[in-house]
Amino acid sequence: MGQLFGPQNSTFVGGGRFDPYAKSREALQRLQKEQQAGGASQESKEKEEEKKRLSTVEIATLEISQDYSFLGPLSLSTGLGFPDPPVESHFGPVRTTLRINPSIHTSVDVRSDYDILFRQIREASLSANLRNARRGFLDVTWSMVRDLEGRALLEKGIGFSQPFDQNQIGLQGETSFWGRKFLVGMQTNYELGSILPGEPRLRDQRYRFGYNTQCCGFQLEVLNRNFVGSSQREFRFLINLKGVGNVIDFQSGSVGALPGTFPGIVP
Repeated sequence: MGQLFGPQNSTFVGGGRFDPYAKSREALQRLQKEQQAGGASQESKEKEEEKKRLSTVEIATLEISQDYSFLGPLSLSTGLGFPDPPVESHFGPVRTTLRINPSIHTSVDVRSDYDILFRQIREASLSANLRNARRGFLDVTWSMVRDLEGRALLEKGIGFSQPFDQNQIGLQGETSFWGRKFLVGMQTNYELGSILPGEPRLRDQRYRFGYNTQCCGFQLEVLNRNFVGSSQREFRFLINLKGVGNVIDFQSGSVGALPGTFPGIVP
């Protein structure tokens, strides 16, 4: 009995008696404290995970800027001041950037350069992006560059050619079917503005086809490049093994003339 309820397993209490269950109660209290601490740590971990999921997302941003040079003019025009000396300014164009993110999968970016001498927009661009983890993505771009100086020279009677304004639209997208087993993608650019004689409006075009299995993937790419008076077509075939990478990467190309032209001859 002394071994069970002796001093080694009991605690002396008032009145000259030993409490045989004191150590057991202390052990139980320590166990309860550890369980409470473990529950608190688990709760804190869950809160941290929730904070990570609720990360900060940019909704809209507007930036307006203008440069100034102490060394020389940043804006210069000969056509505006003709026959007087050129008009110049140490201030550059007013640049504006607007970014809008309606959702985490959608974004719109608008940029423009305002010419302070001509008091008109010289350059502008627009890009819109749509992303979906299951359906793919779609990107639309548009850019415009106006030849304000050429137009001013033509109005003064000292220009020898029409203003060369650039206006291009681009499209790129990719989607999948049957659980991402079959992929289809494309990319192309089309010029809406001025072009050189013999230059095609439909520029680079890229088409992509892919088929994925559990162990490997097959991909075929077709690239068409149109130049002044000629075109170039390239083919690319890839085989990818899971965990290994590309095991076959075959490329081939051919050069020909655009419809109604001959190679090297501009109509």
